Amino acid sequence: MGFTLTRYLAVSVLAASAVVYHAFATRQYFYRSTIYLASSKIAVAAMGNLAFALALCAHQVVIKLFLGSLRDIEQEMIRERLSSAVMESLLALTIFREEFSTFFVAMFASLVFVKVMHWLVQDRVDYVEVTPTISLLGHARIVSFMALLLAADAAFLQYTIAGSIQSSGQSVQLLFAFEYVILASTIVRYGLKYGMSMADLAMDGTWTVRRT
Repeated sequence: MGFTLTRYLAVSVLAASAVVYHAFATRQYFYRSTIYLASSKIAVAAMGNLAFALALCAHQVVIKLFLGSLRDIEQEMIRERLSSAVMESLLALTIFREEFSTFFVAMFASLVFVKVMHWLVQDRVDYVEVTPTISLLGHARIVSFMALLLAADAAFLQYTIAGSIQSSGQSVQLLFAFEYVILASTIVRYGLKYGMSMADLAMDGTWTVRRT
């Protein structure tokens, strides 16, 4: 993690701690303090900012664990795709603007983080195909990362579908469900592409045709 992210996390923790201290120091009862933290715009903003900082740290840890250091082209790719993807999603989500809430923001932020992970996997698989010097550990990390993302897609998909059924299909969760269907299909496609690429590499590019 860079110094900037570390400083941002420290400031976020201090701000959230100050808000929590103020809530409990100025109110006699625990219930009133929690109501204040859940209803005050300043408190919600401070806690939401802390959650975002923690998510950024988790994002960096996951990348370091499964992909190592990012190449310059991968970092540039994230910057180029992120702005357009966020704008497209926000335009689509305006249909459900009456459902805007803290839960809405959390779901949207989760979707963006998961999308970024999928983009990194796609670019890394394309890179591995033309780089035969990847170590066995590197291959294991990529496969594990794809499996983790597929499990996350399935979990979010199950959750959003259940929420859509409870609201008779008239919910923003239906849109999130479609997004996770697309992401899961992308992981499956790149998993198959990766498997065929490794099989081709193992057979030195020669596929024998079995004749009956």
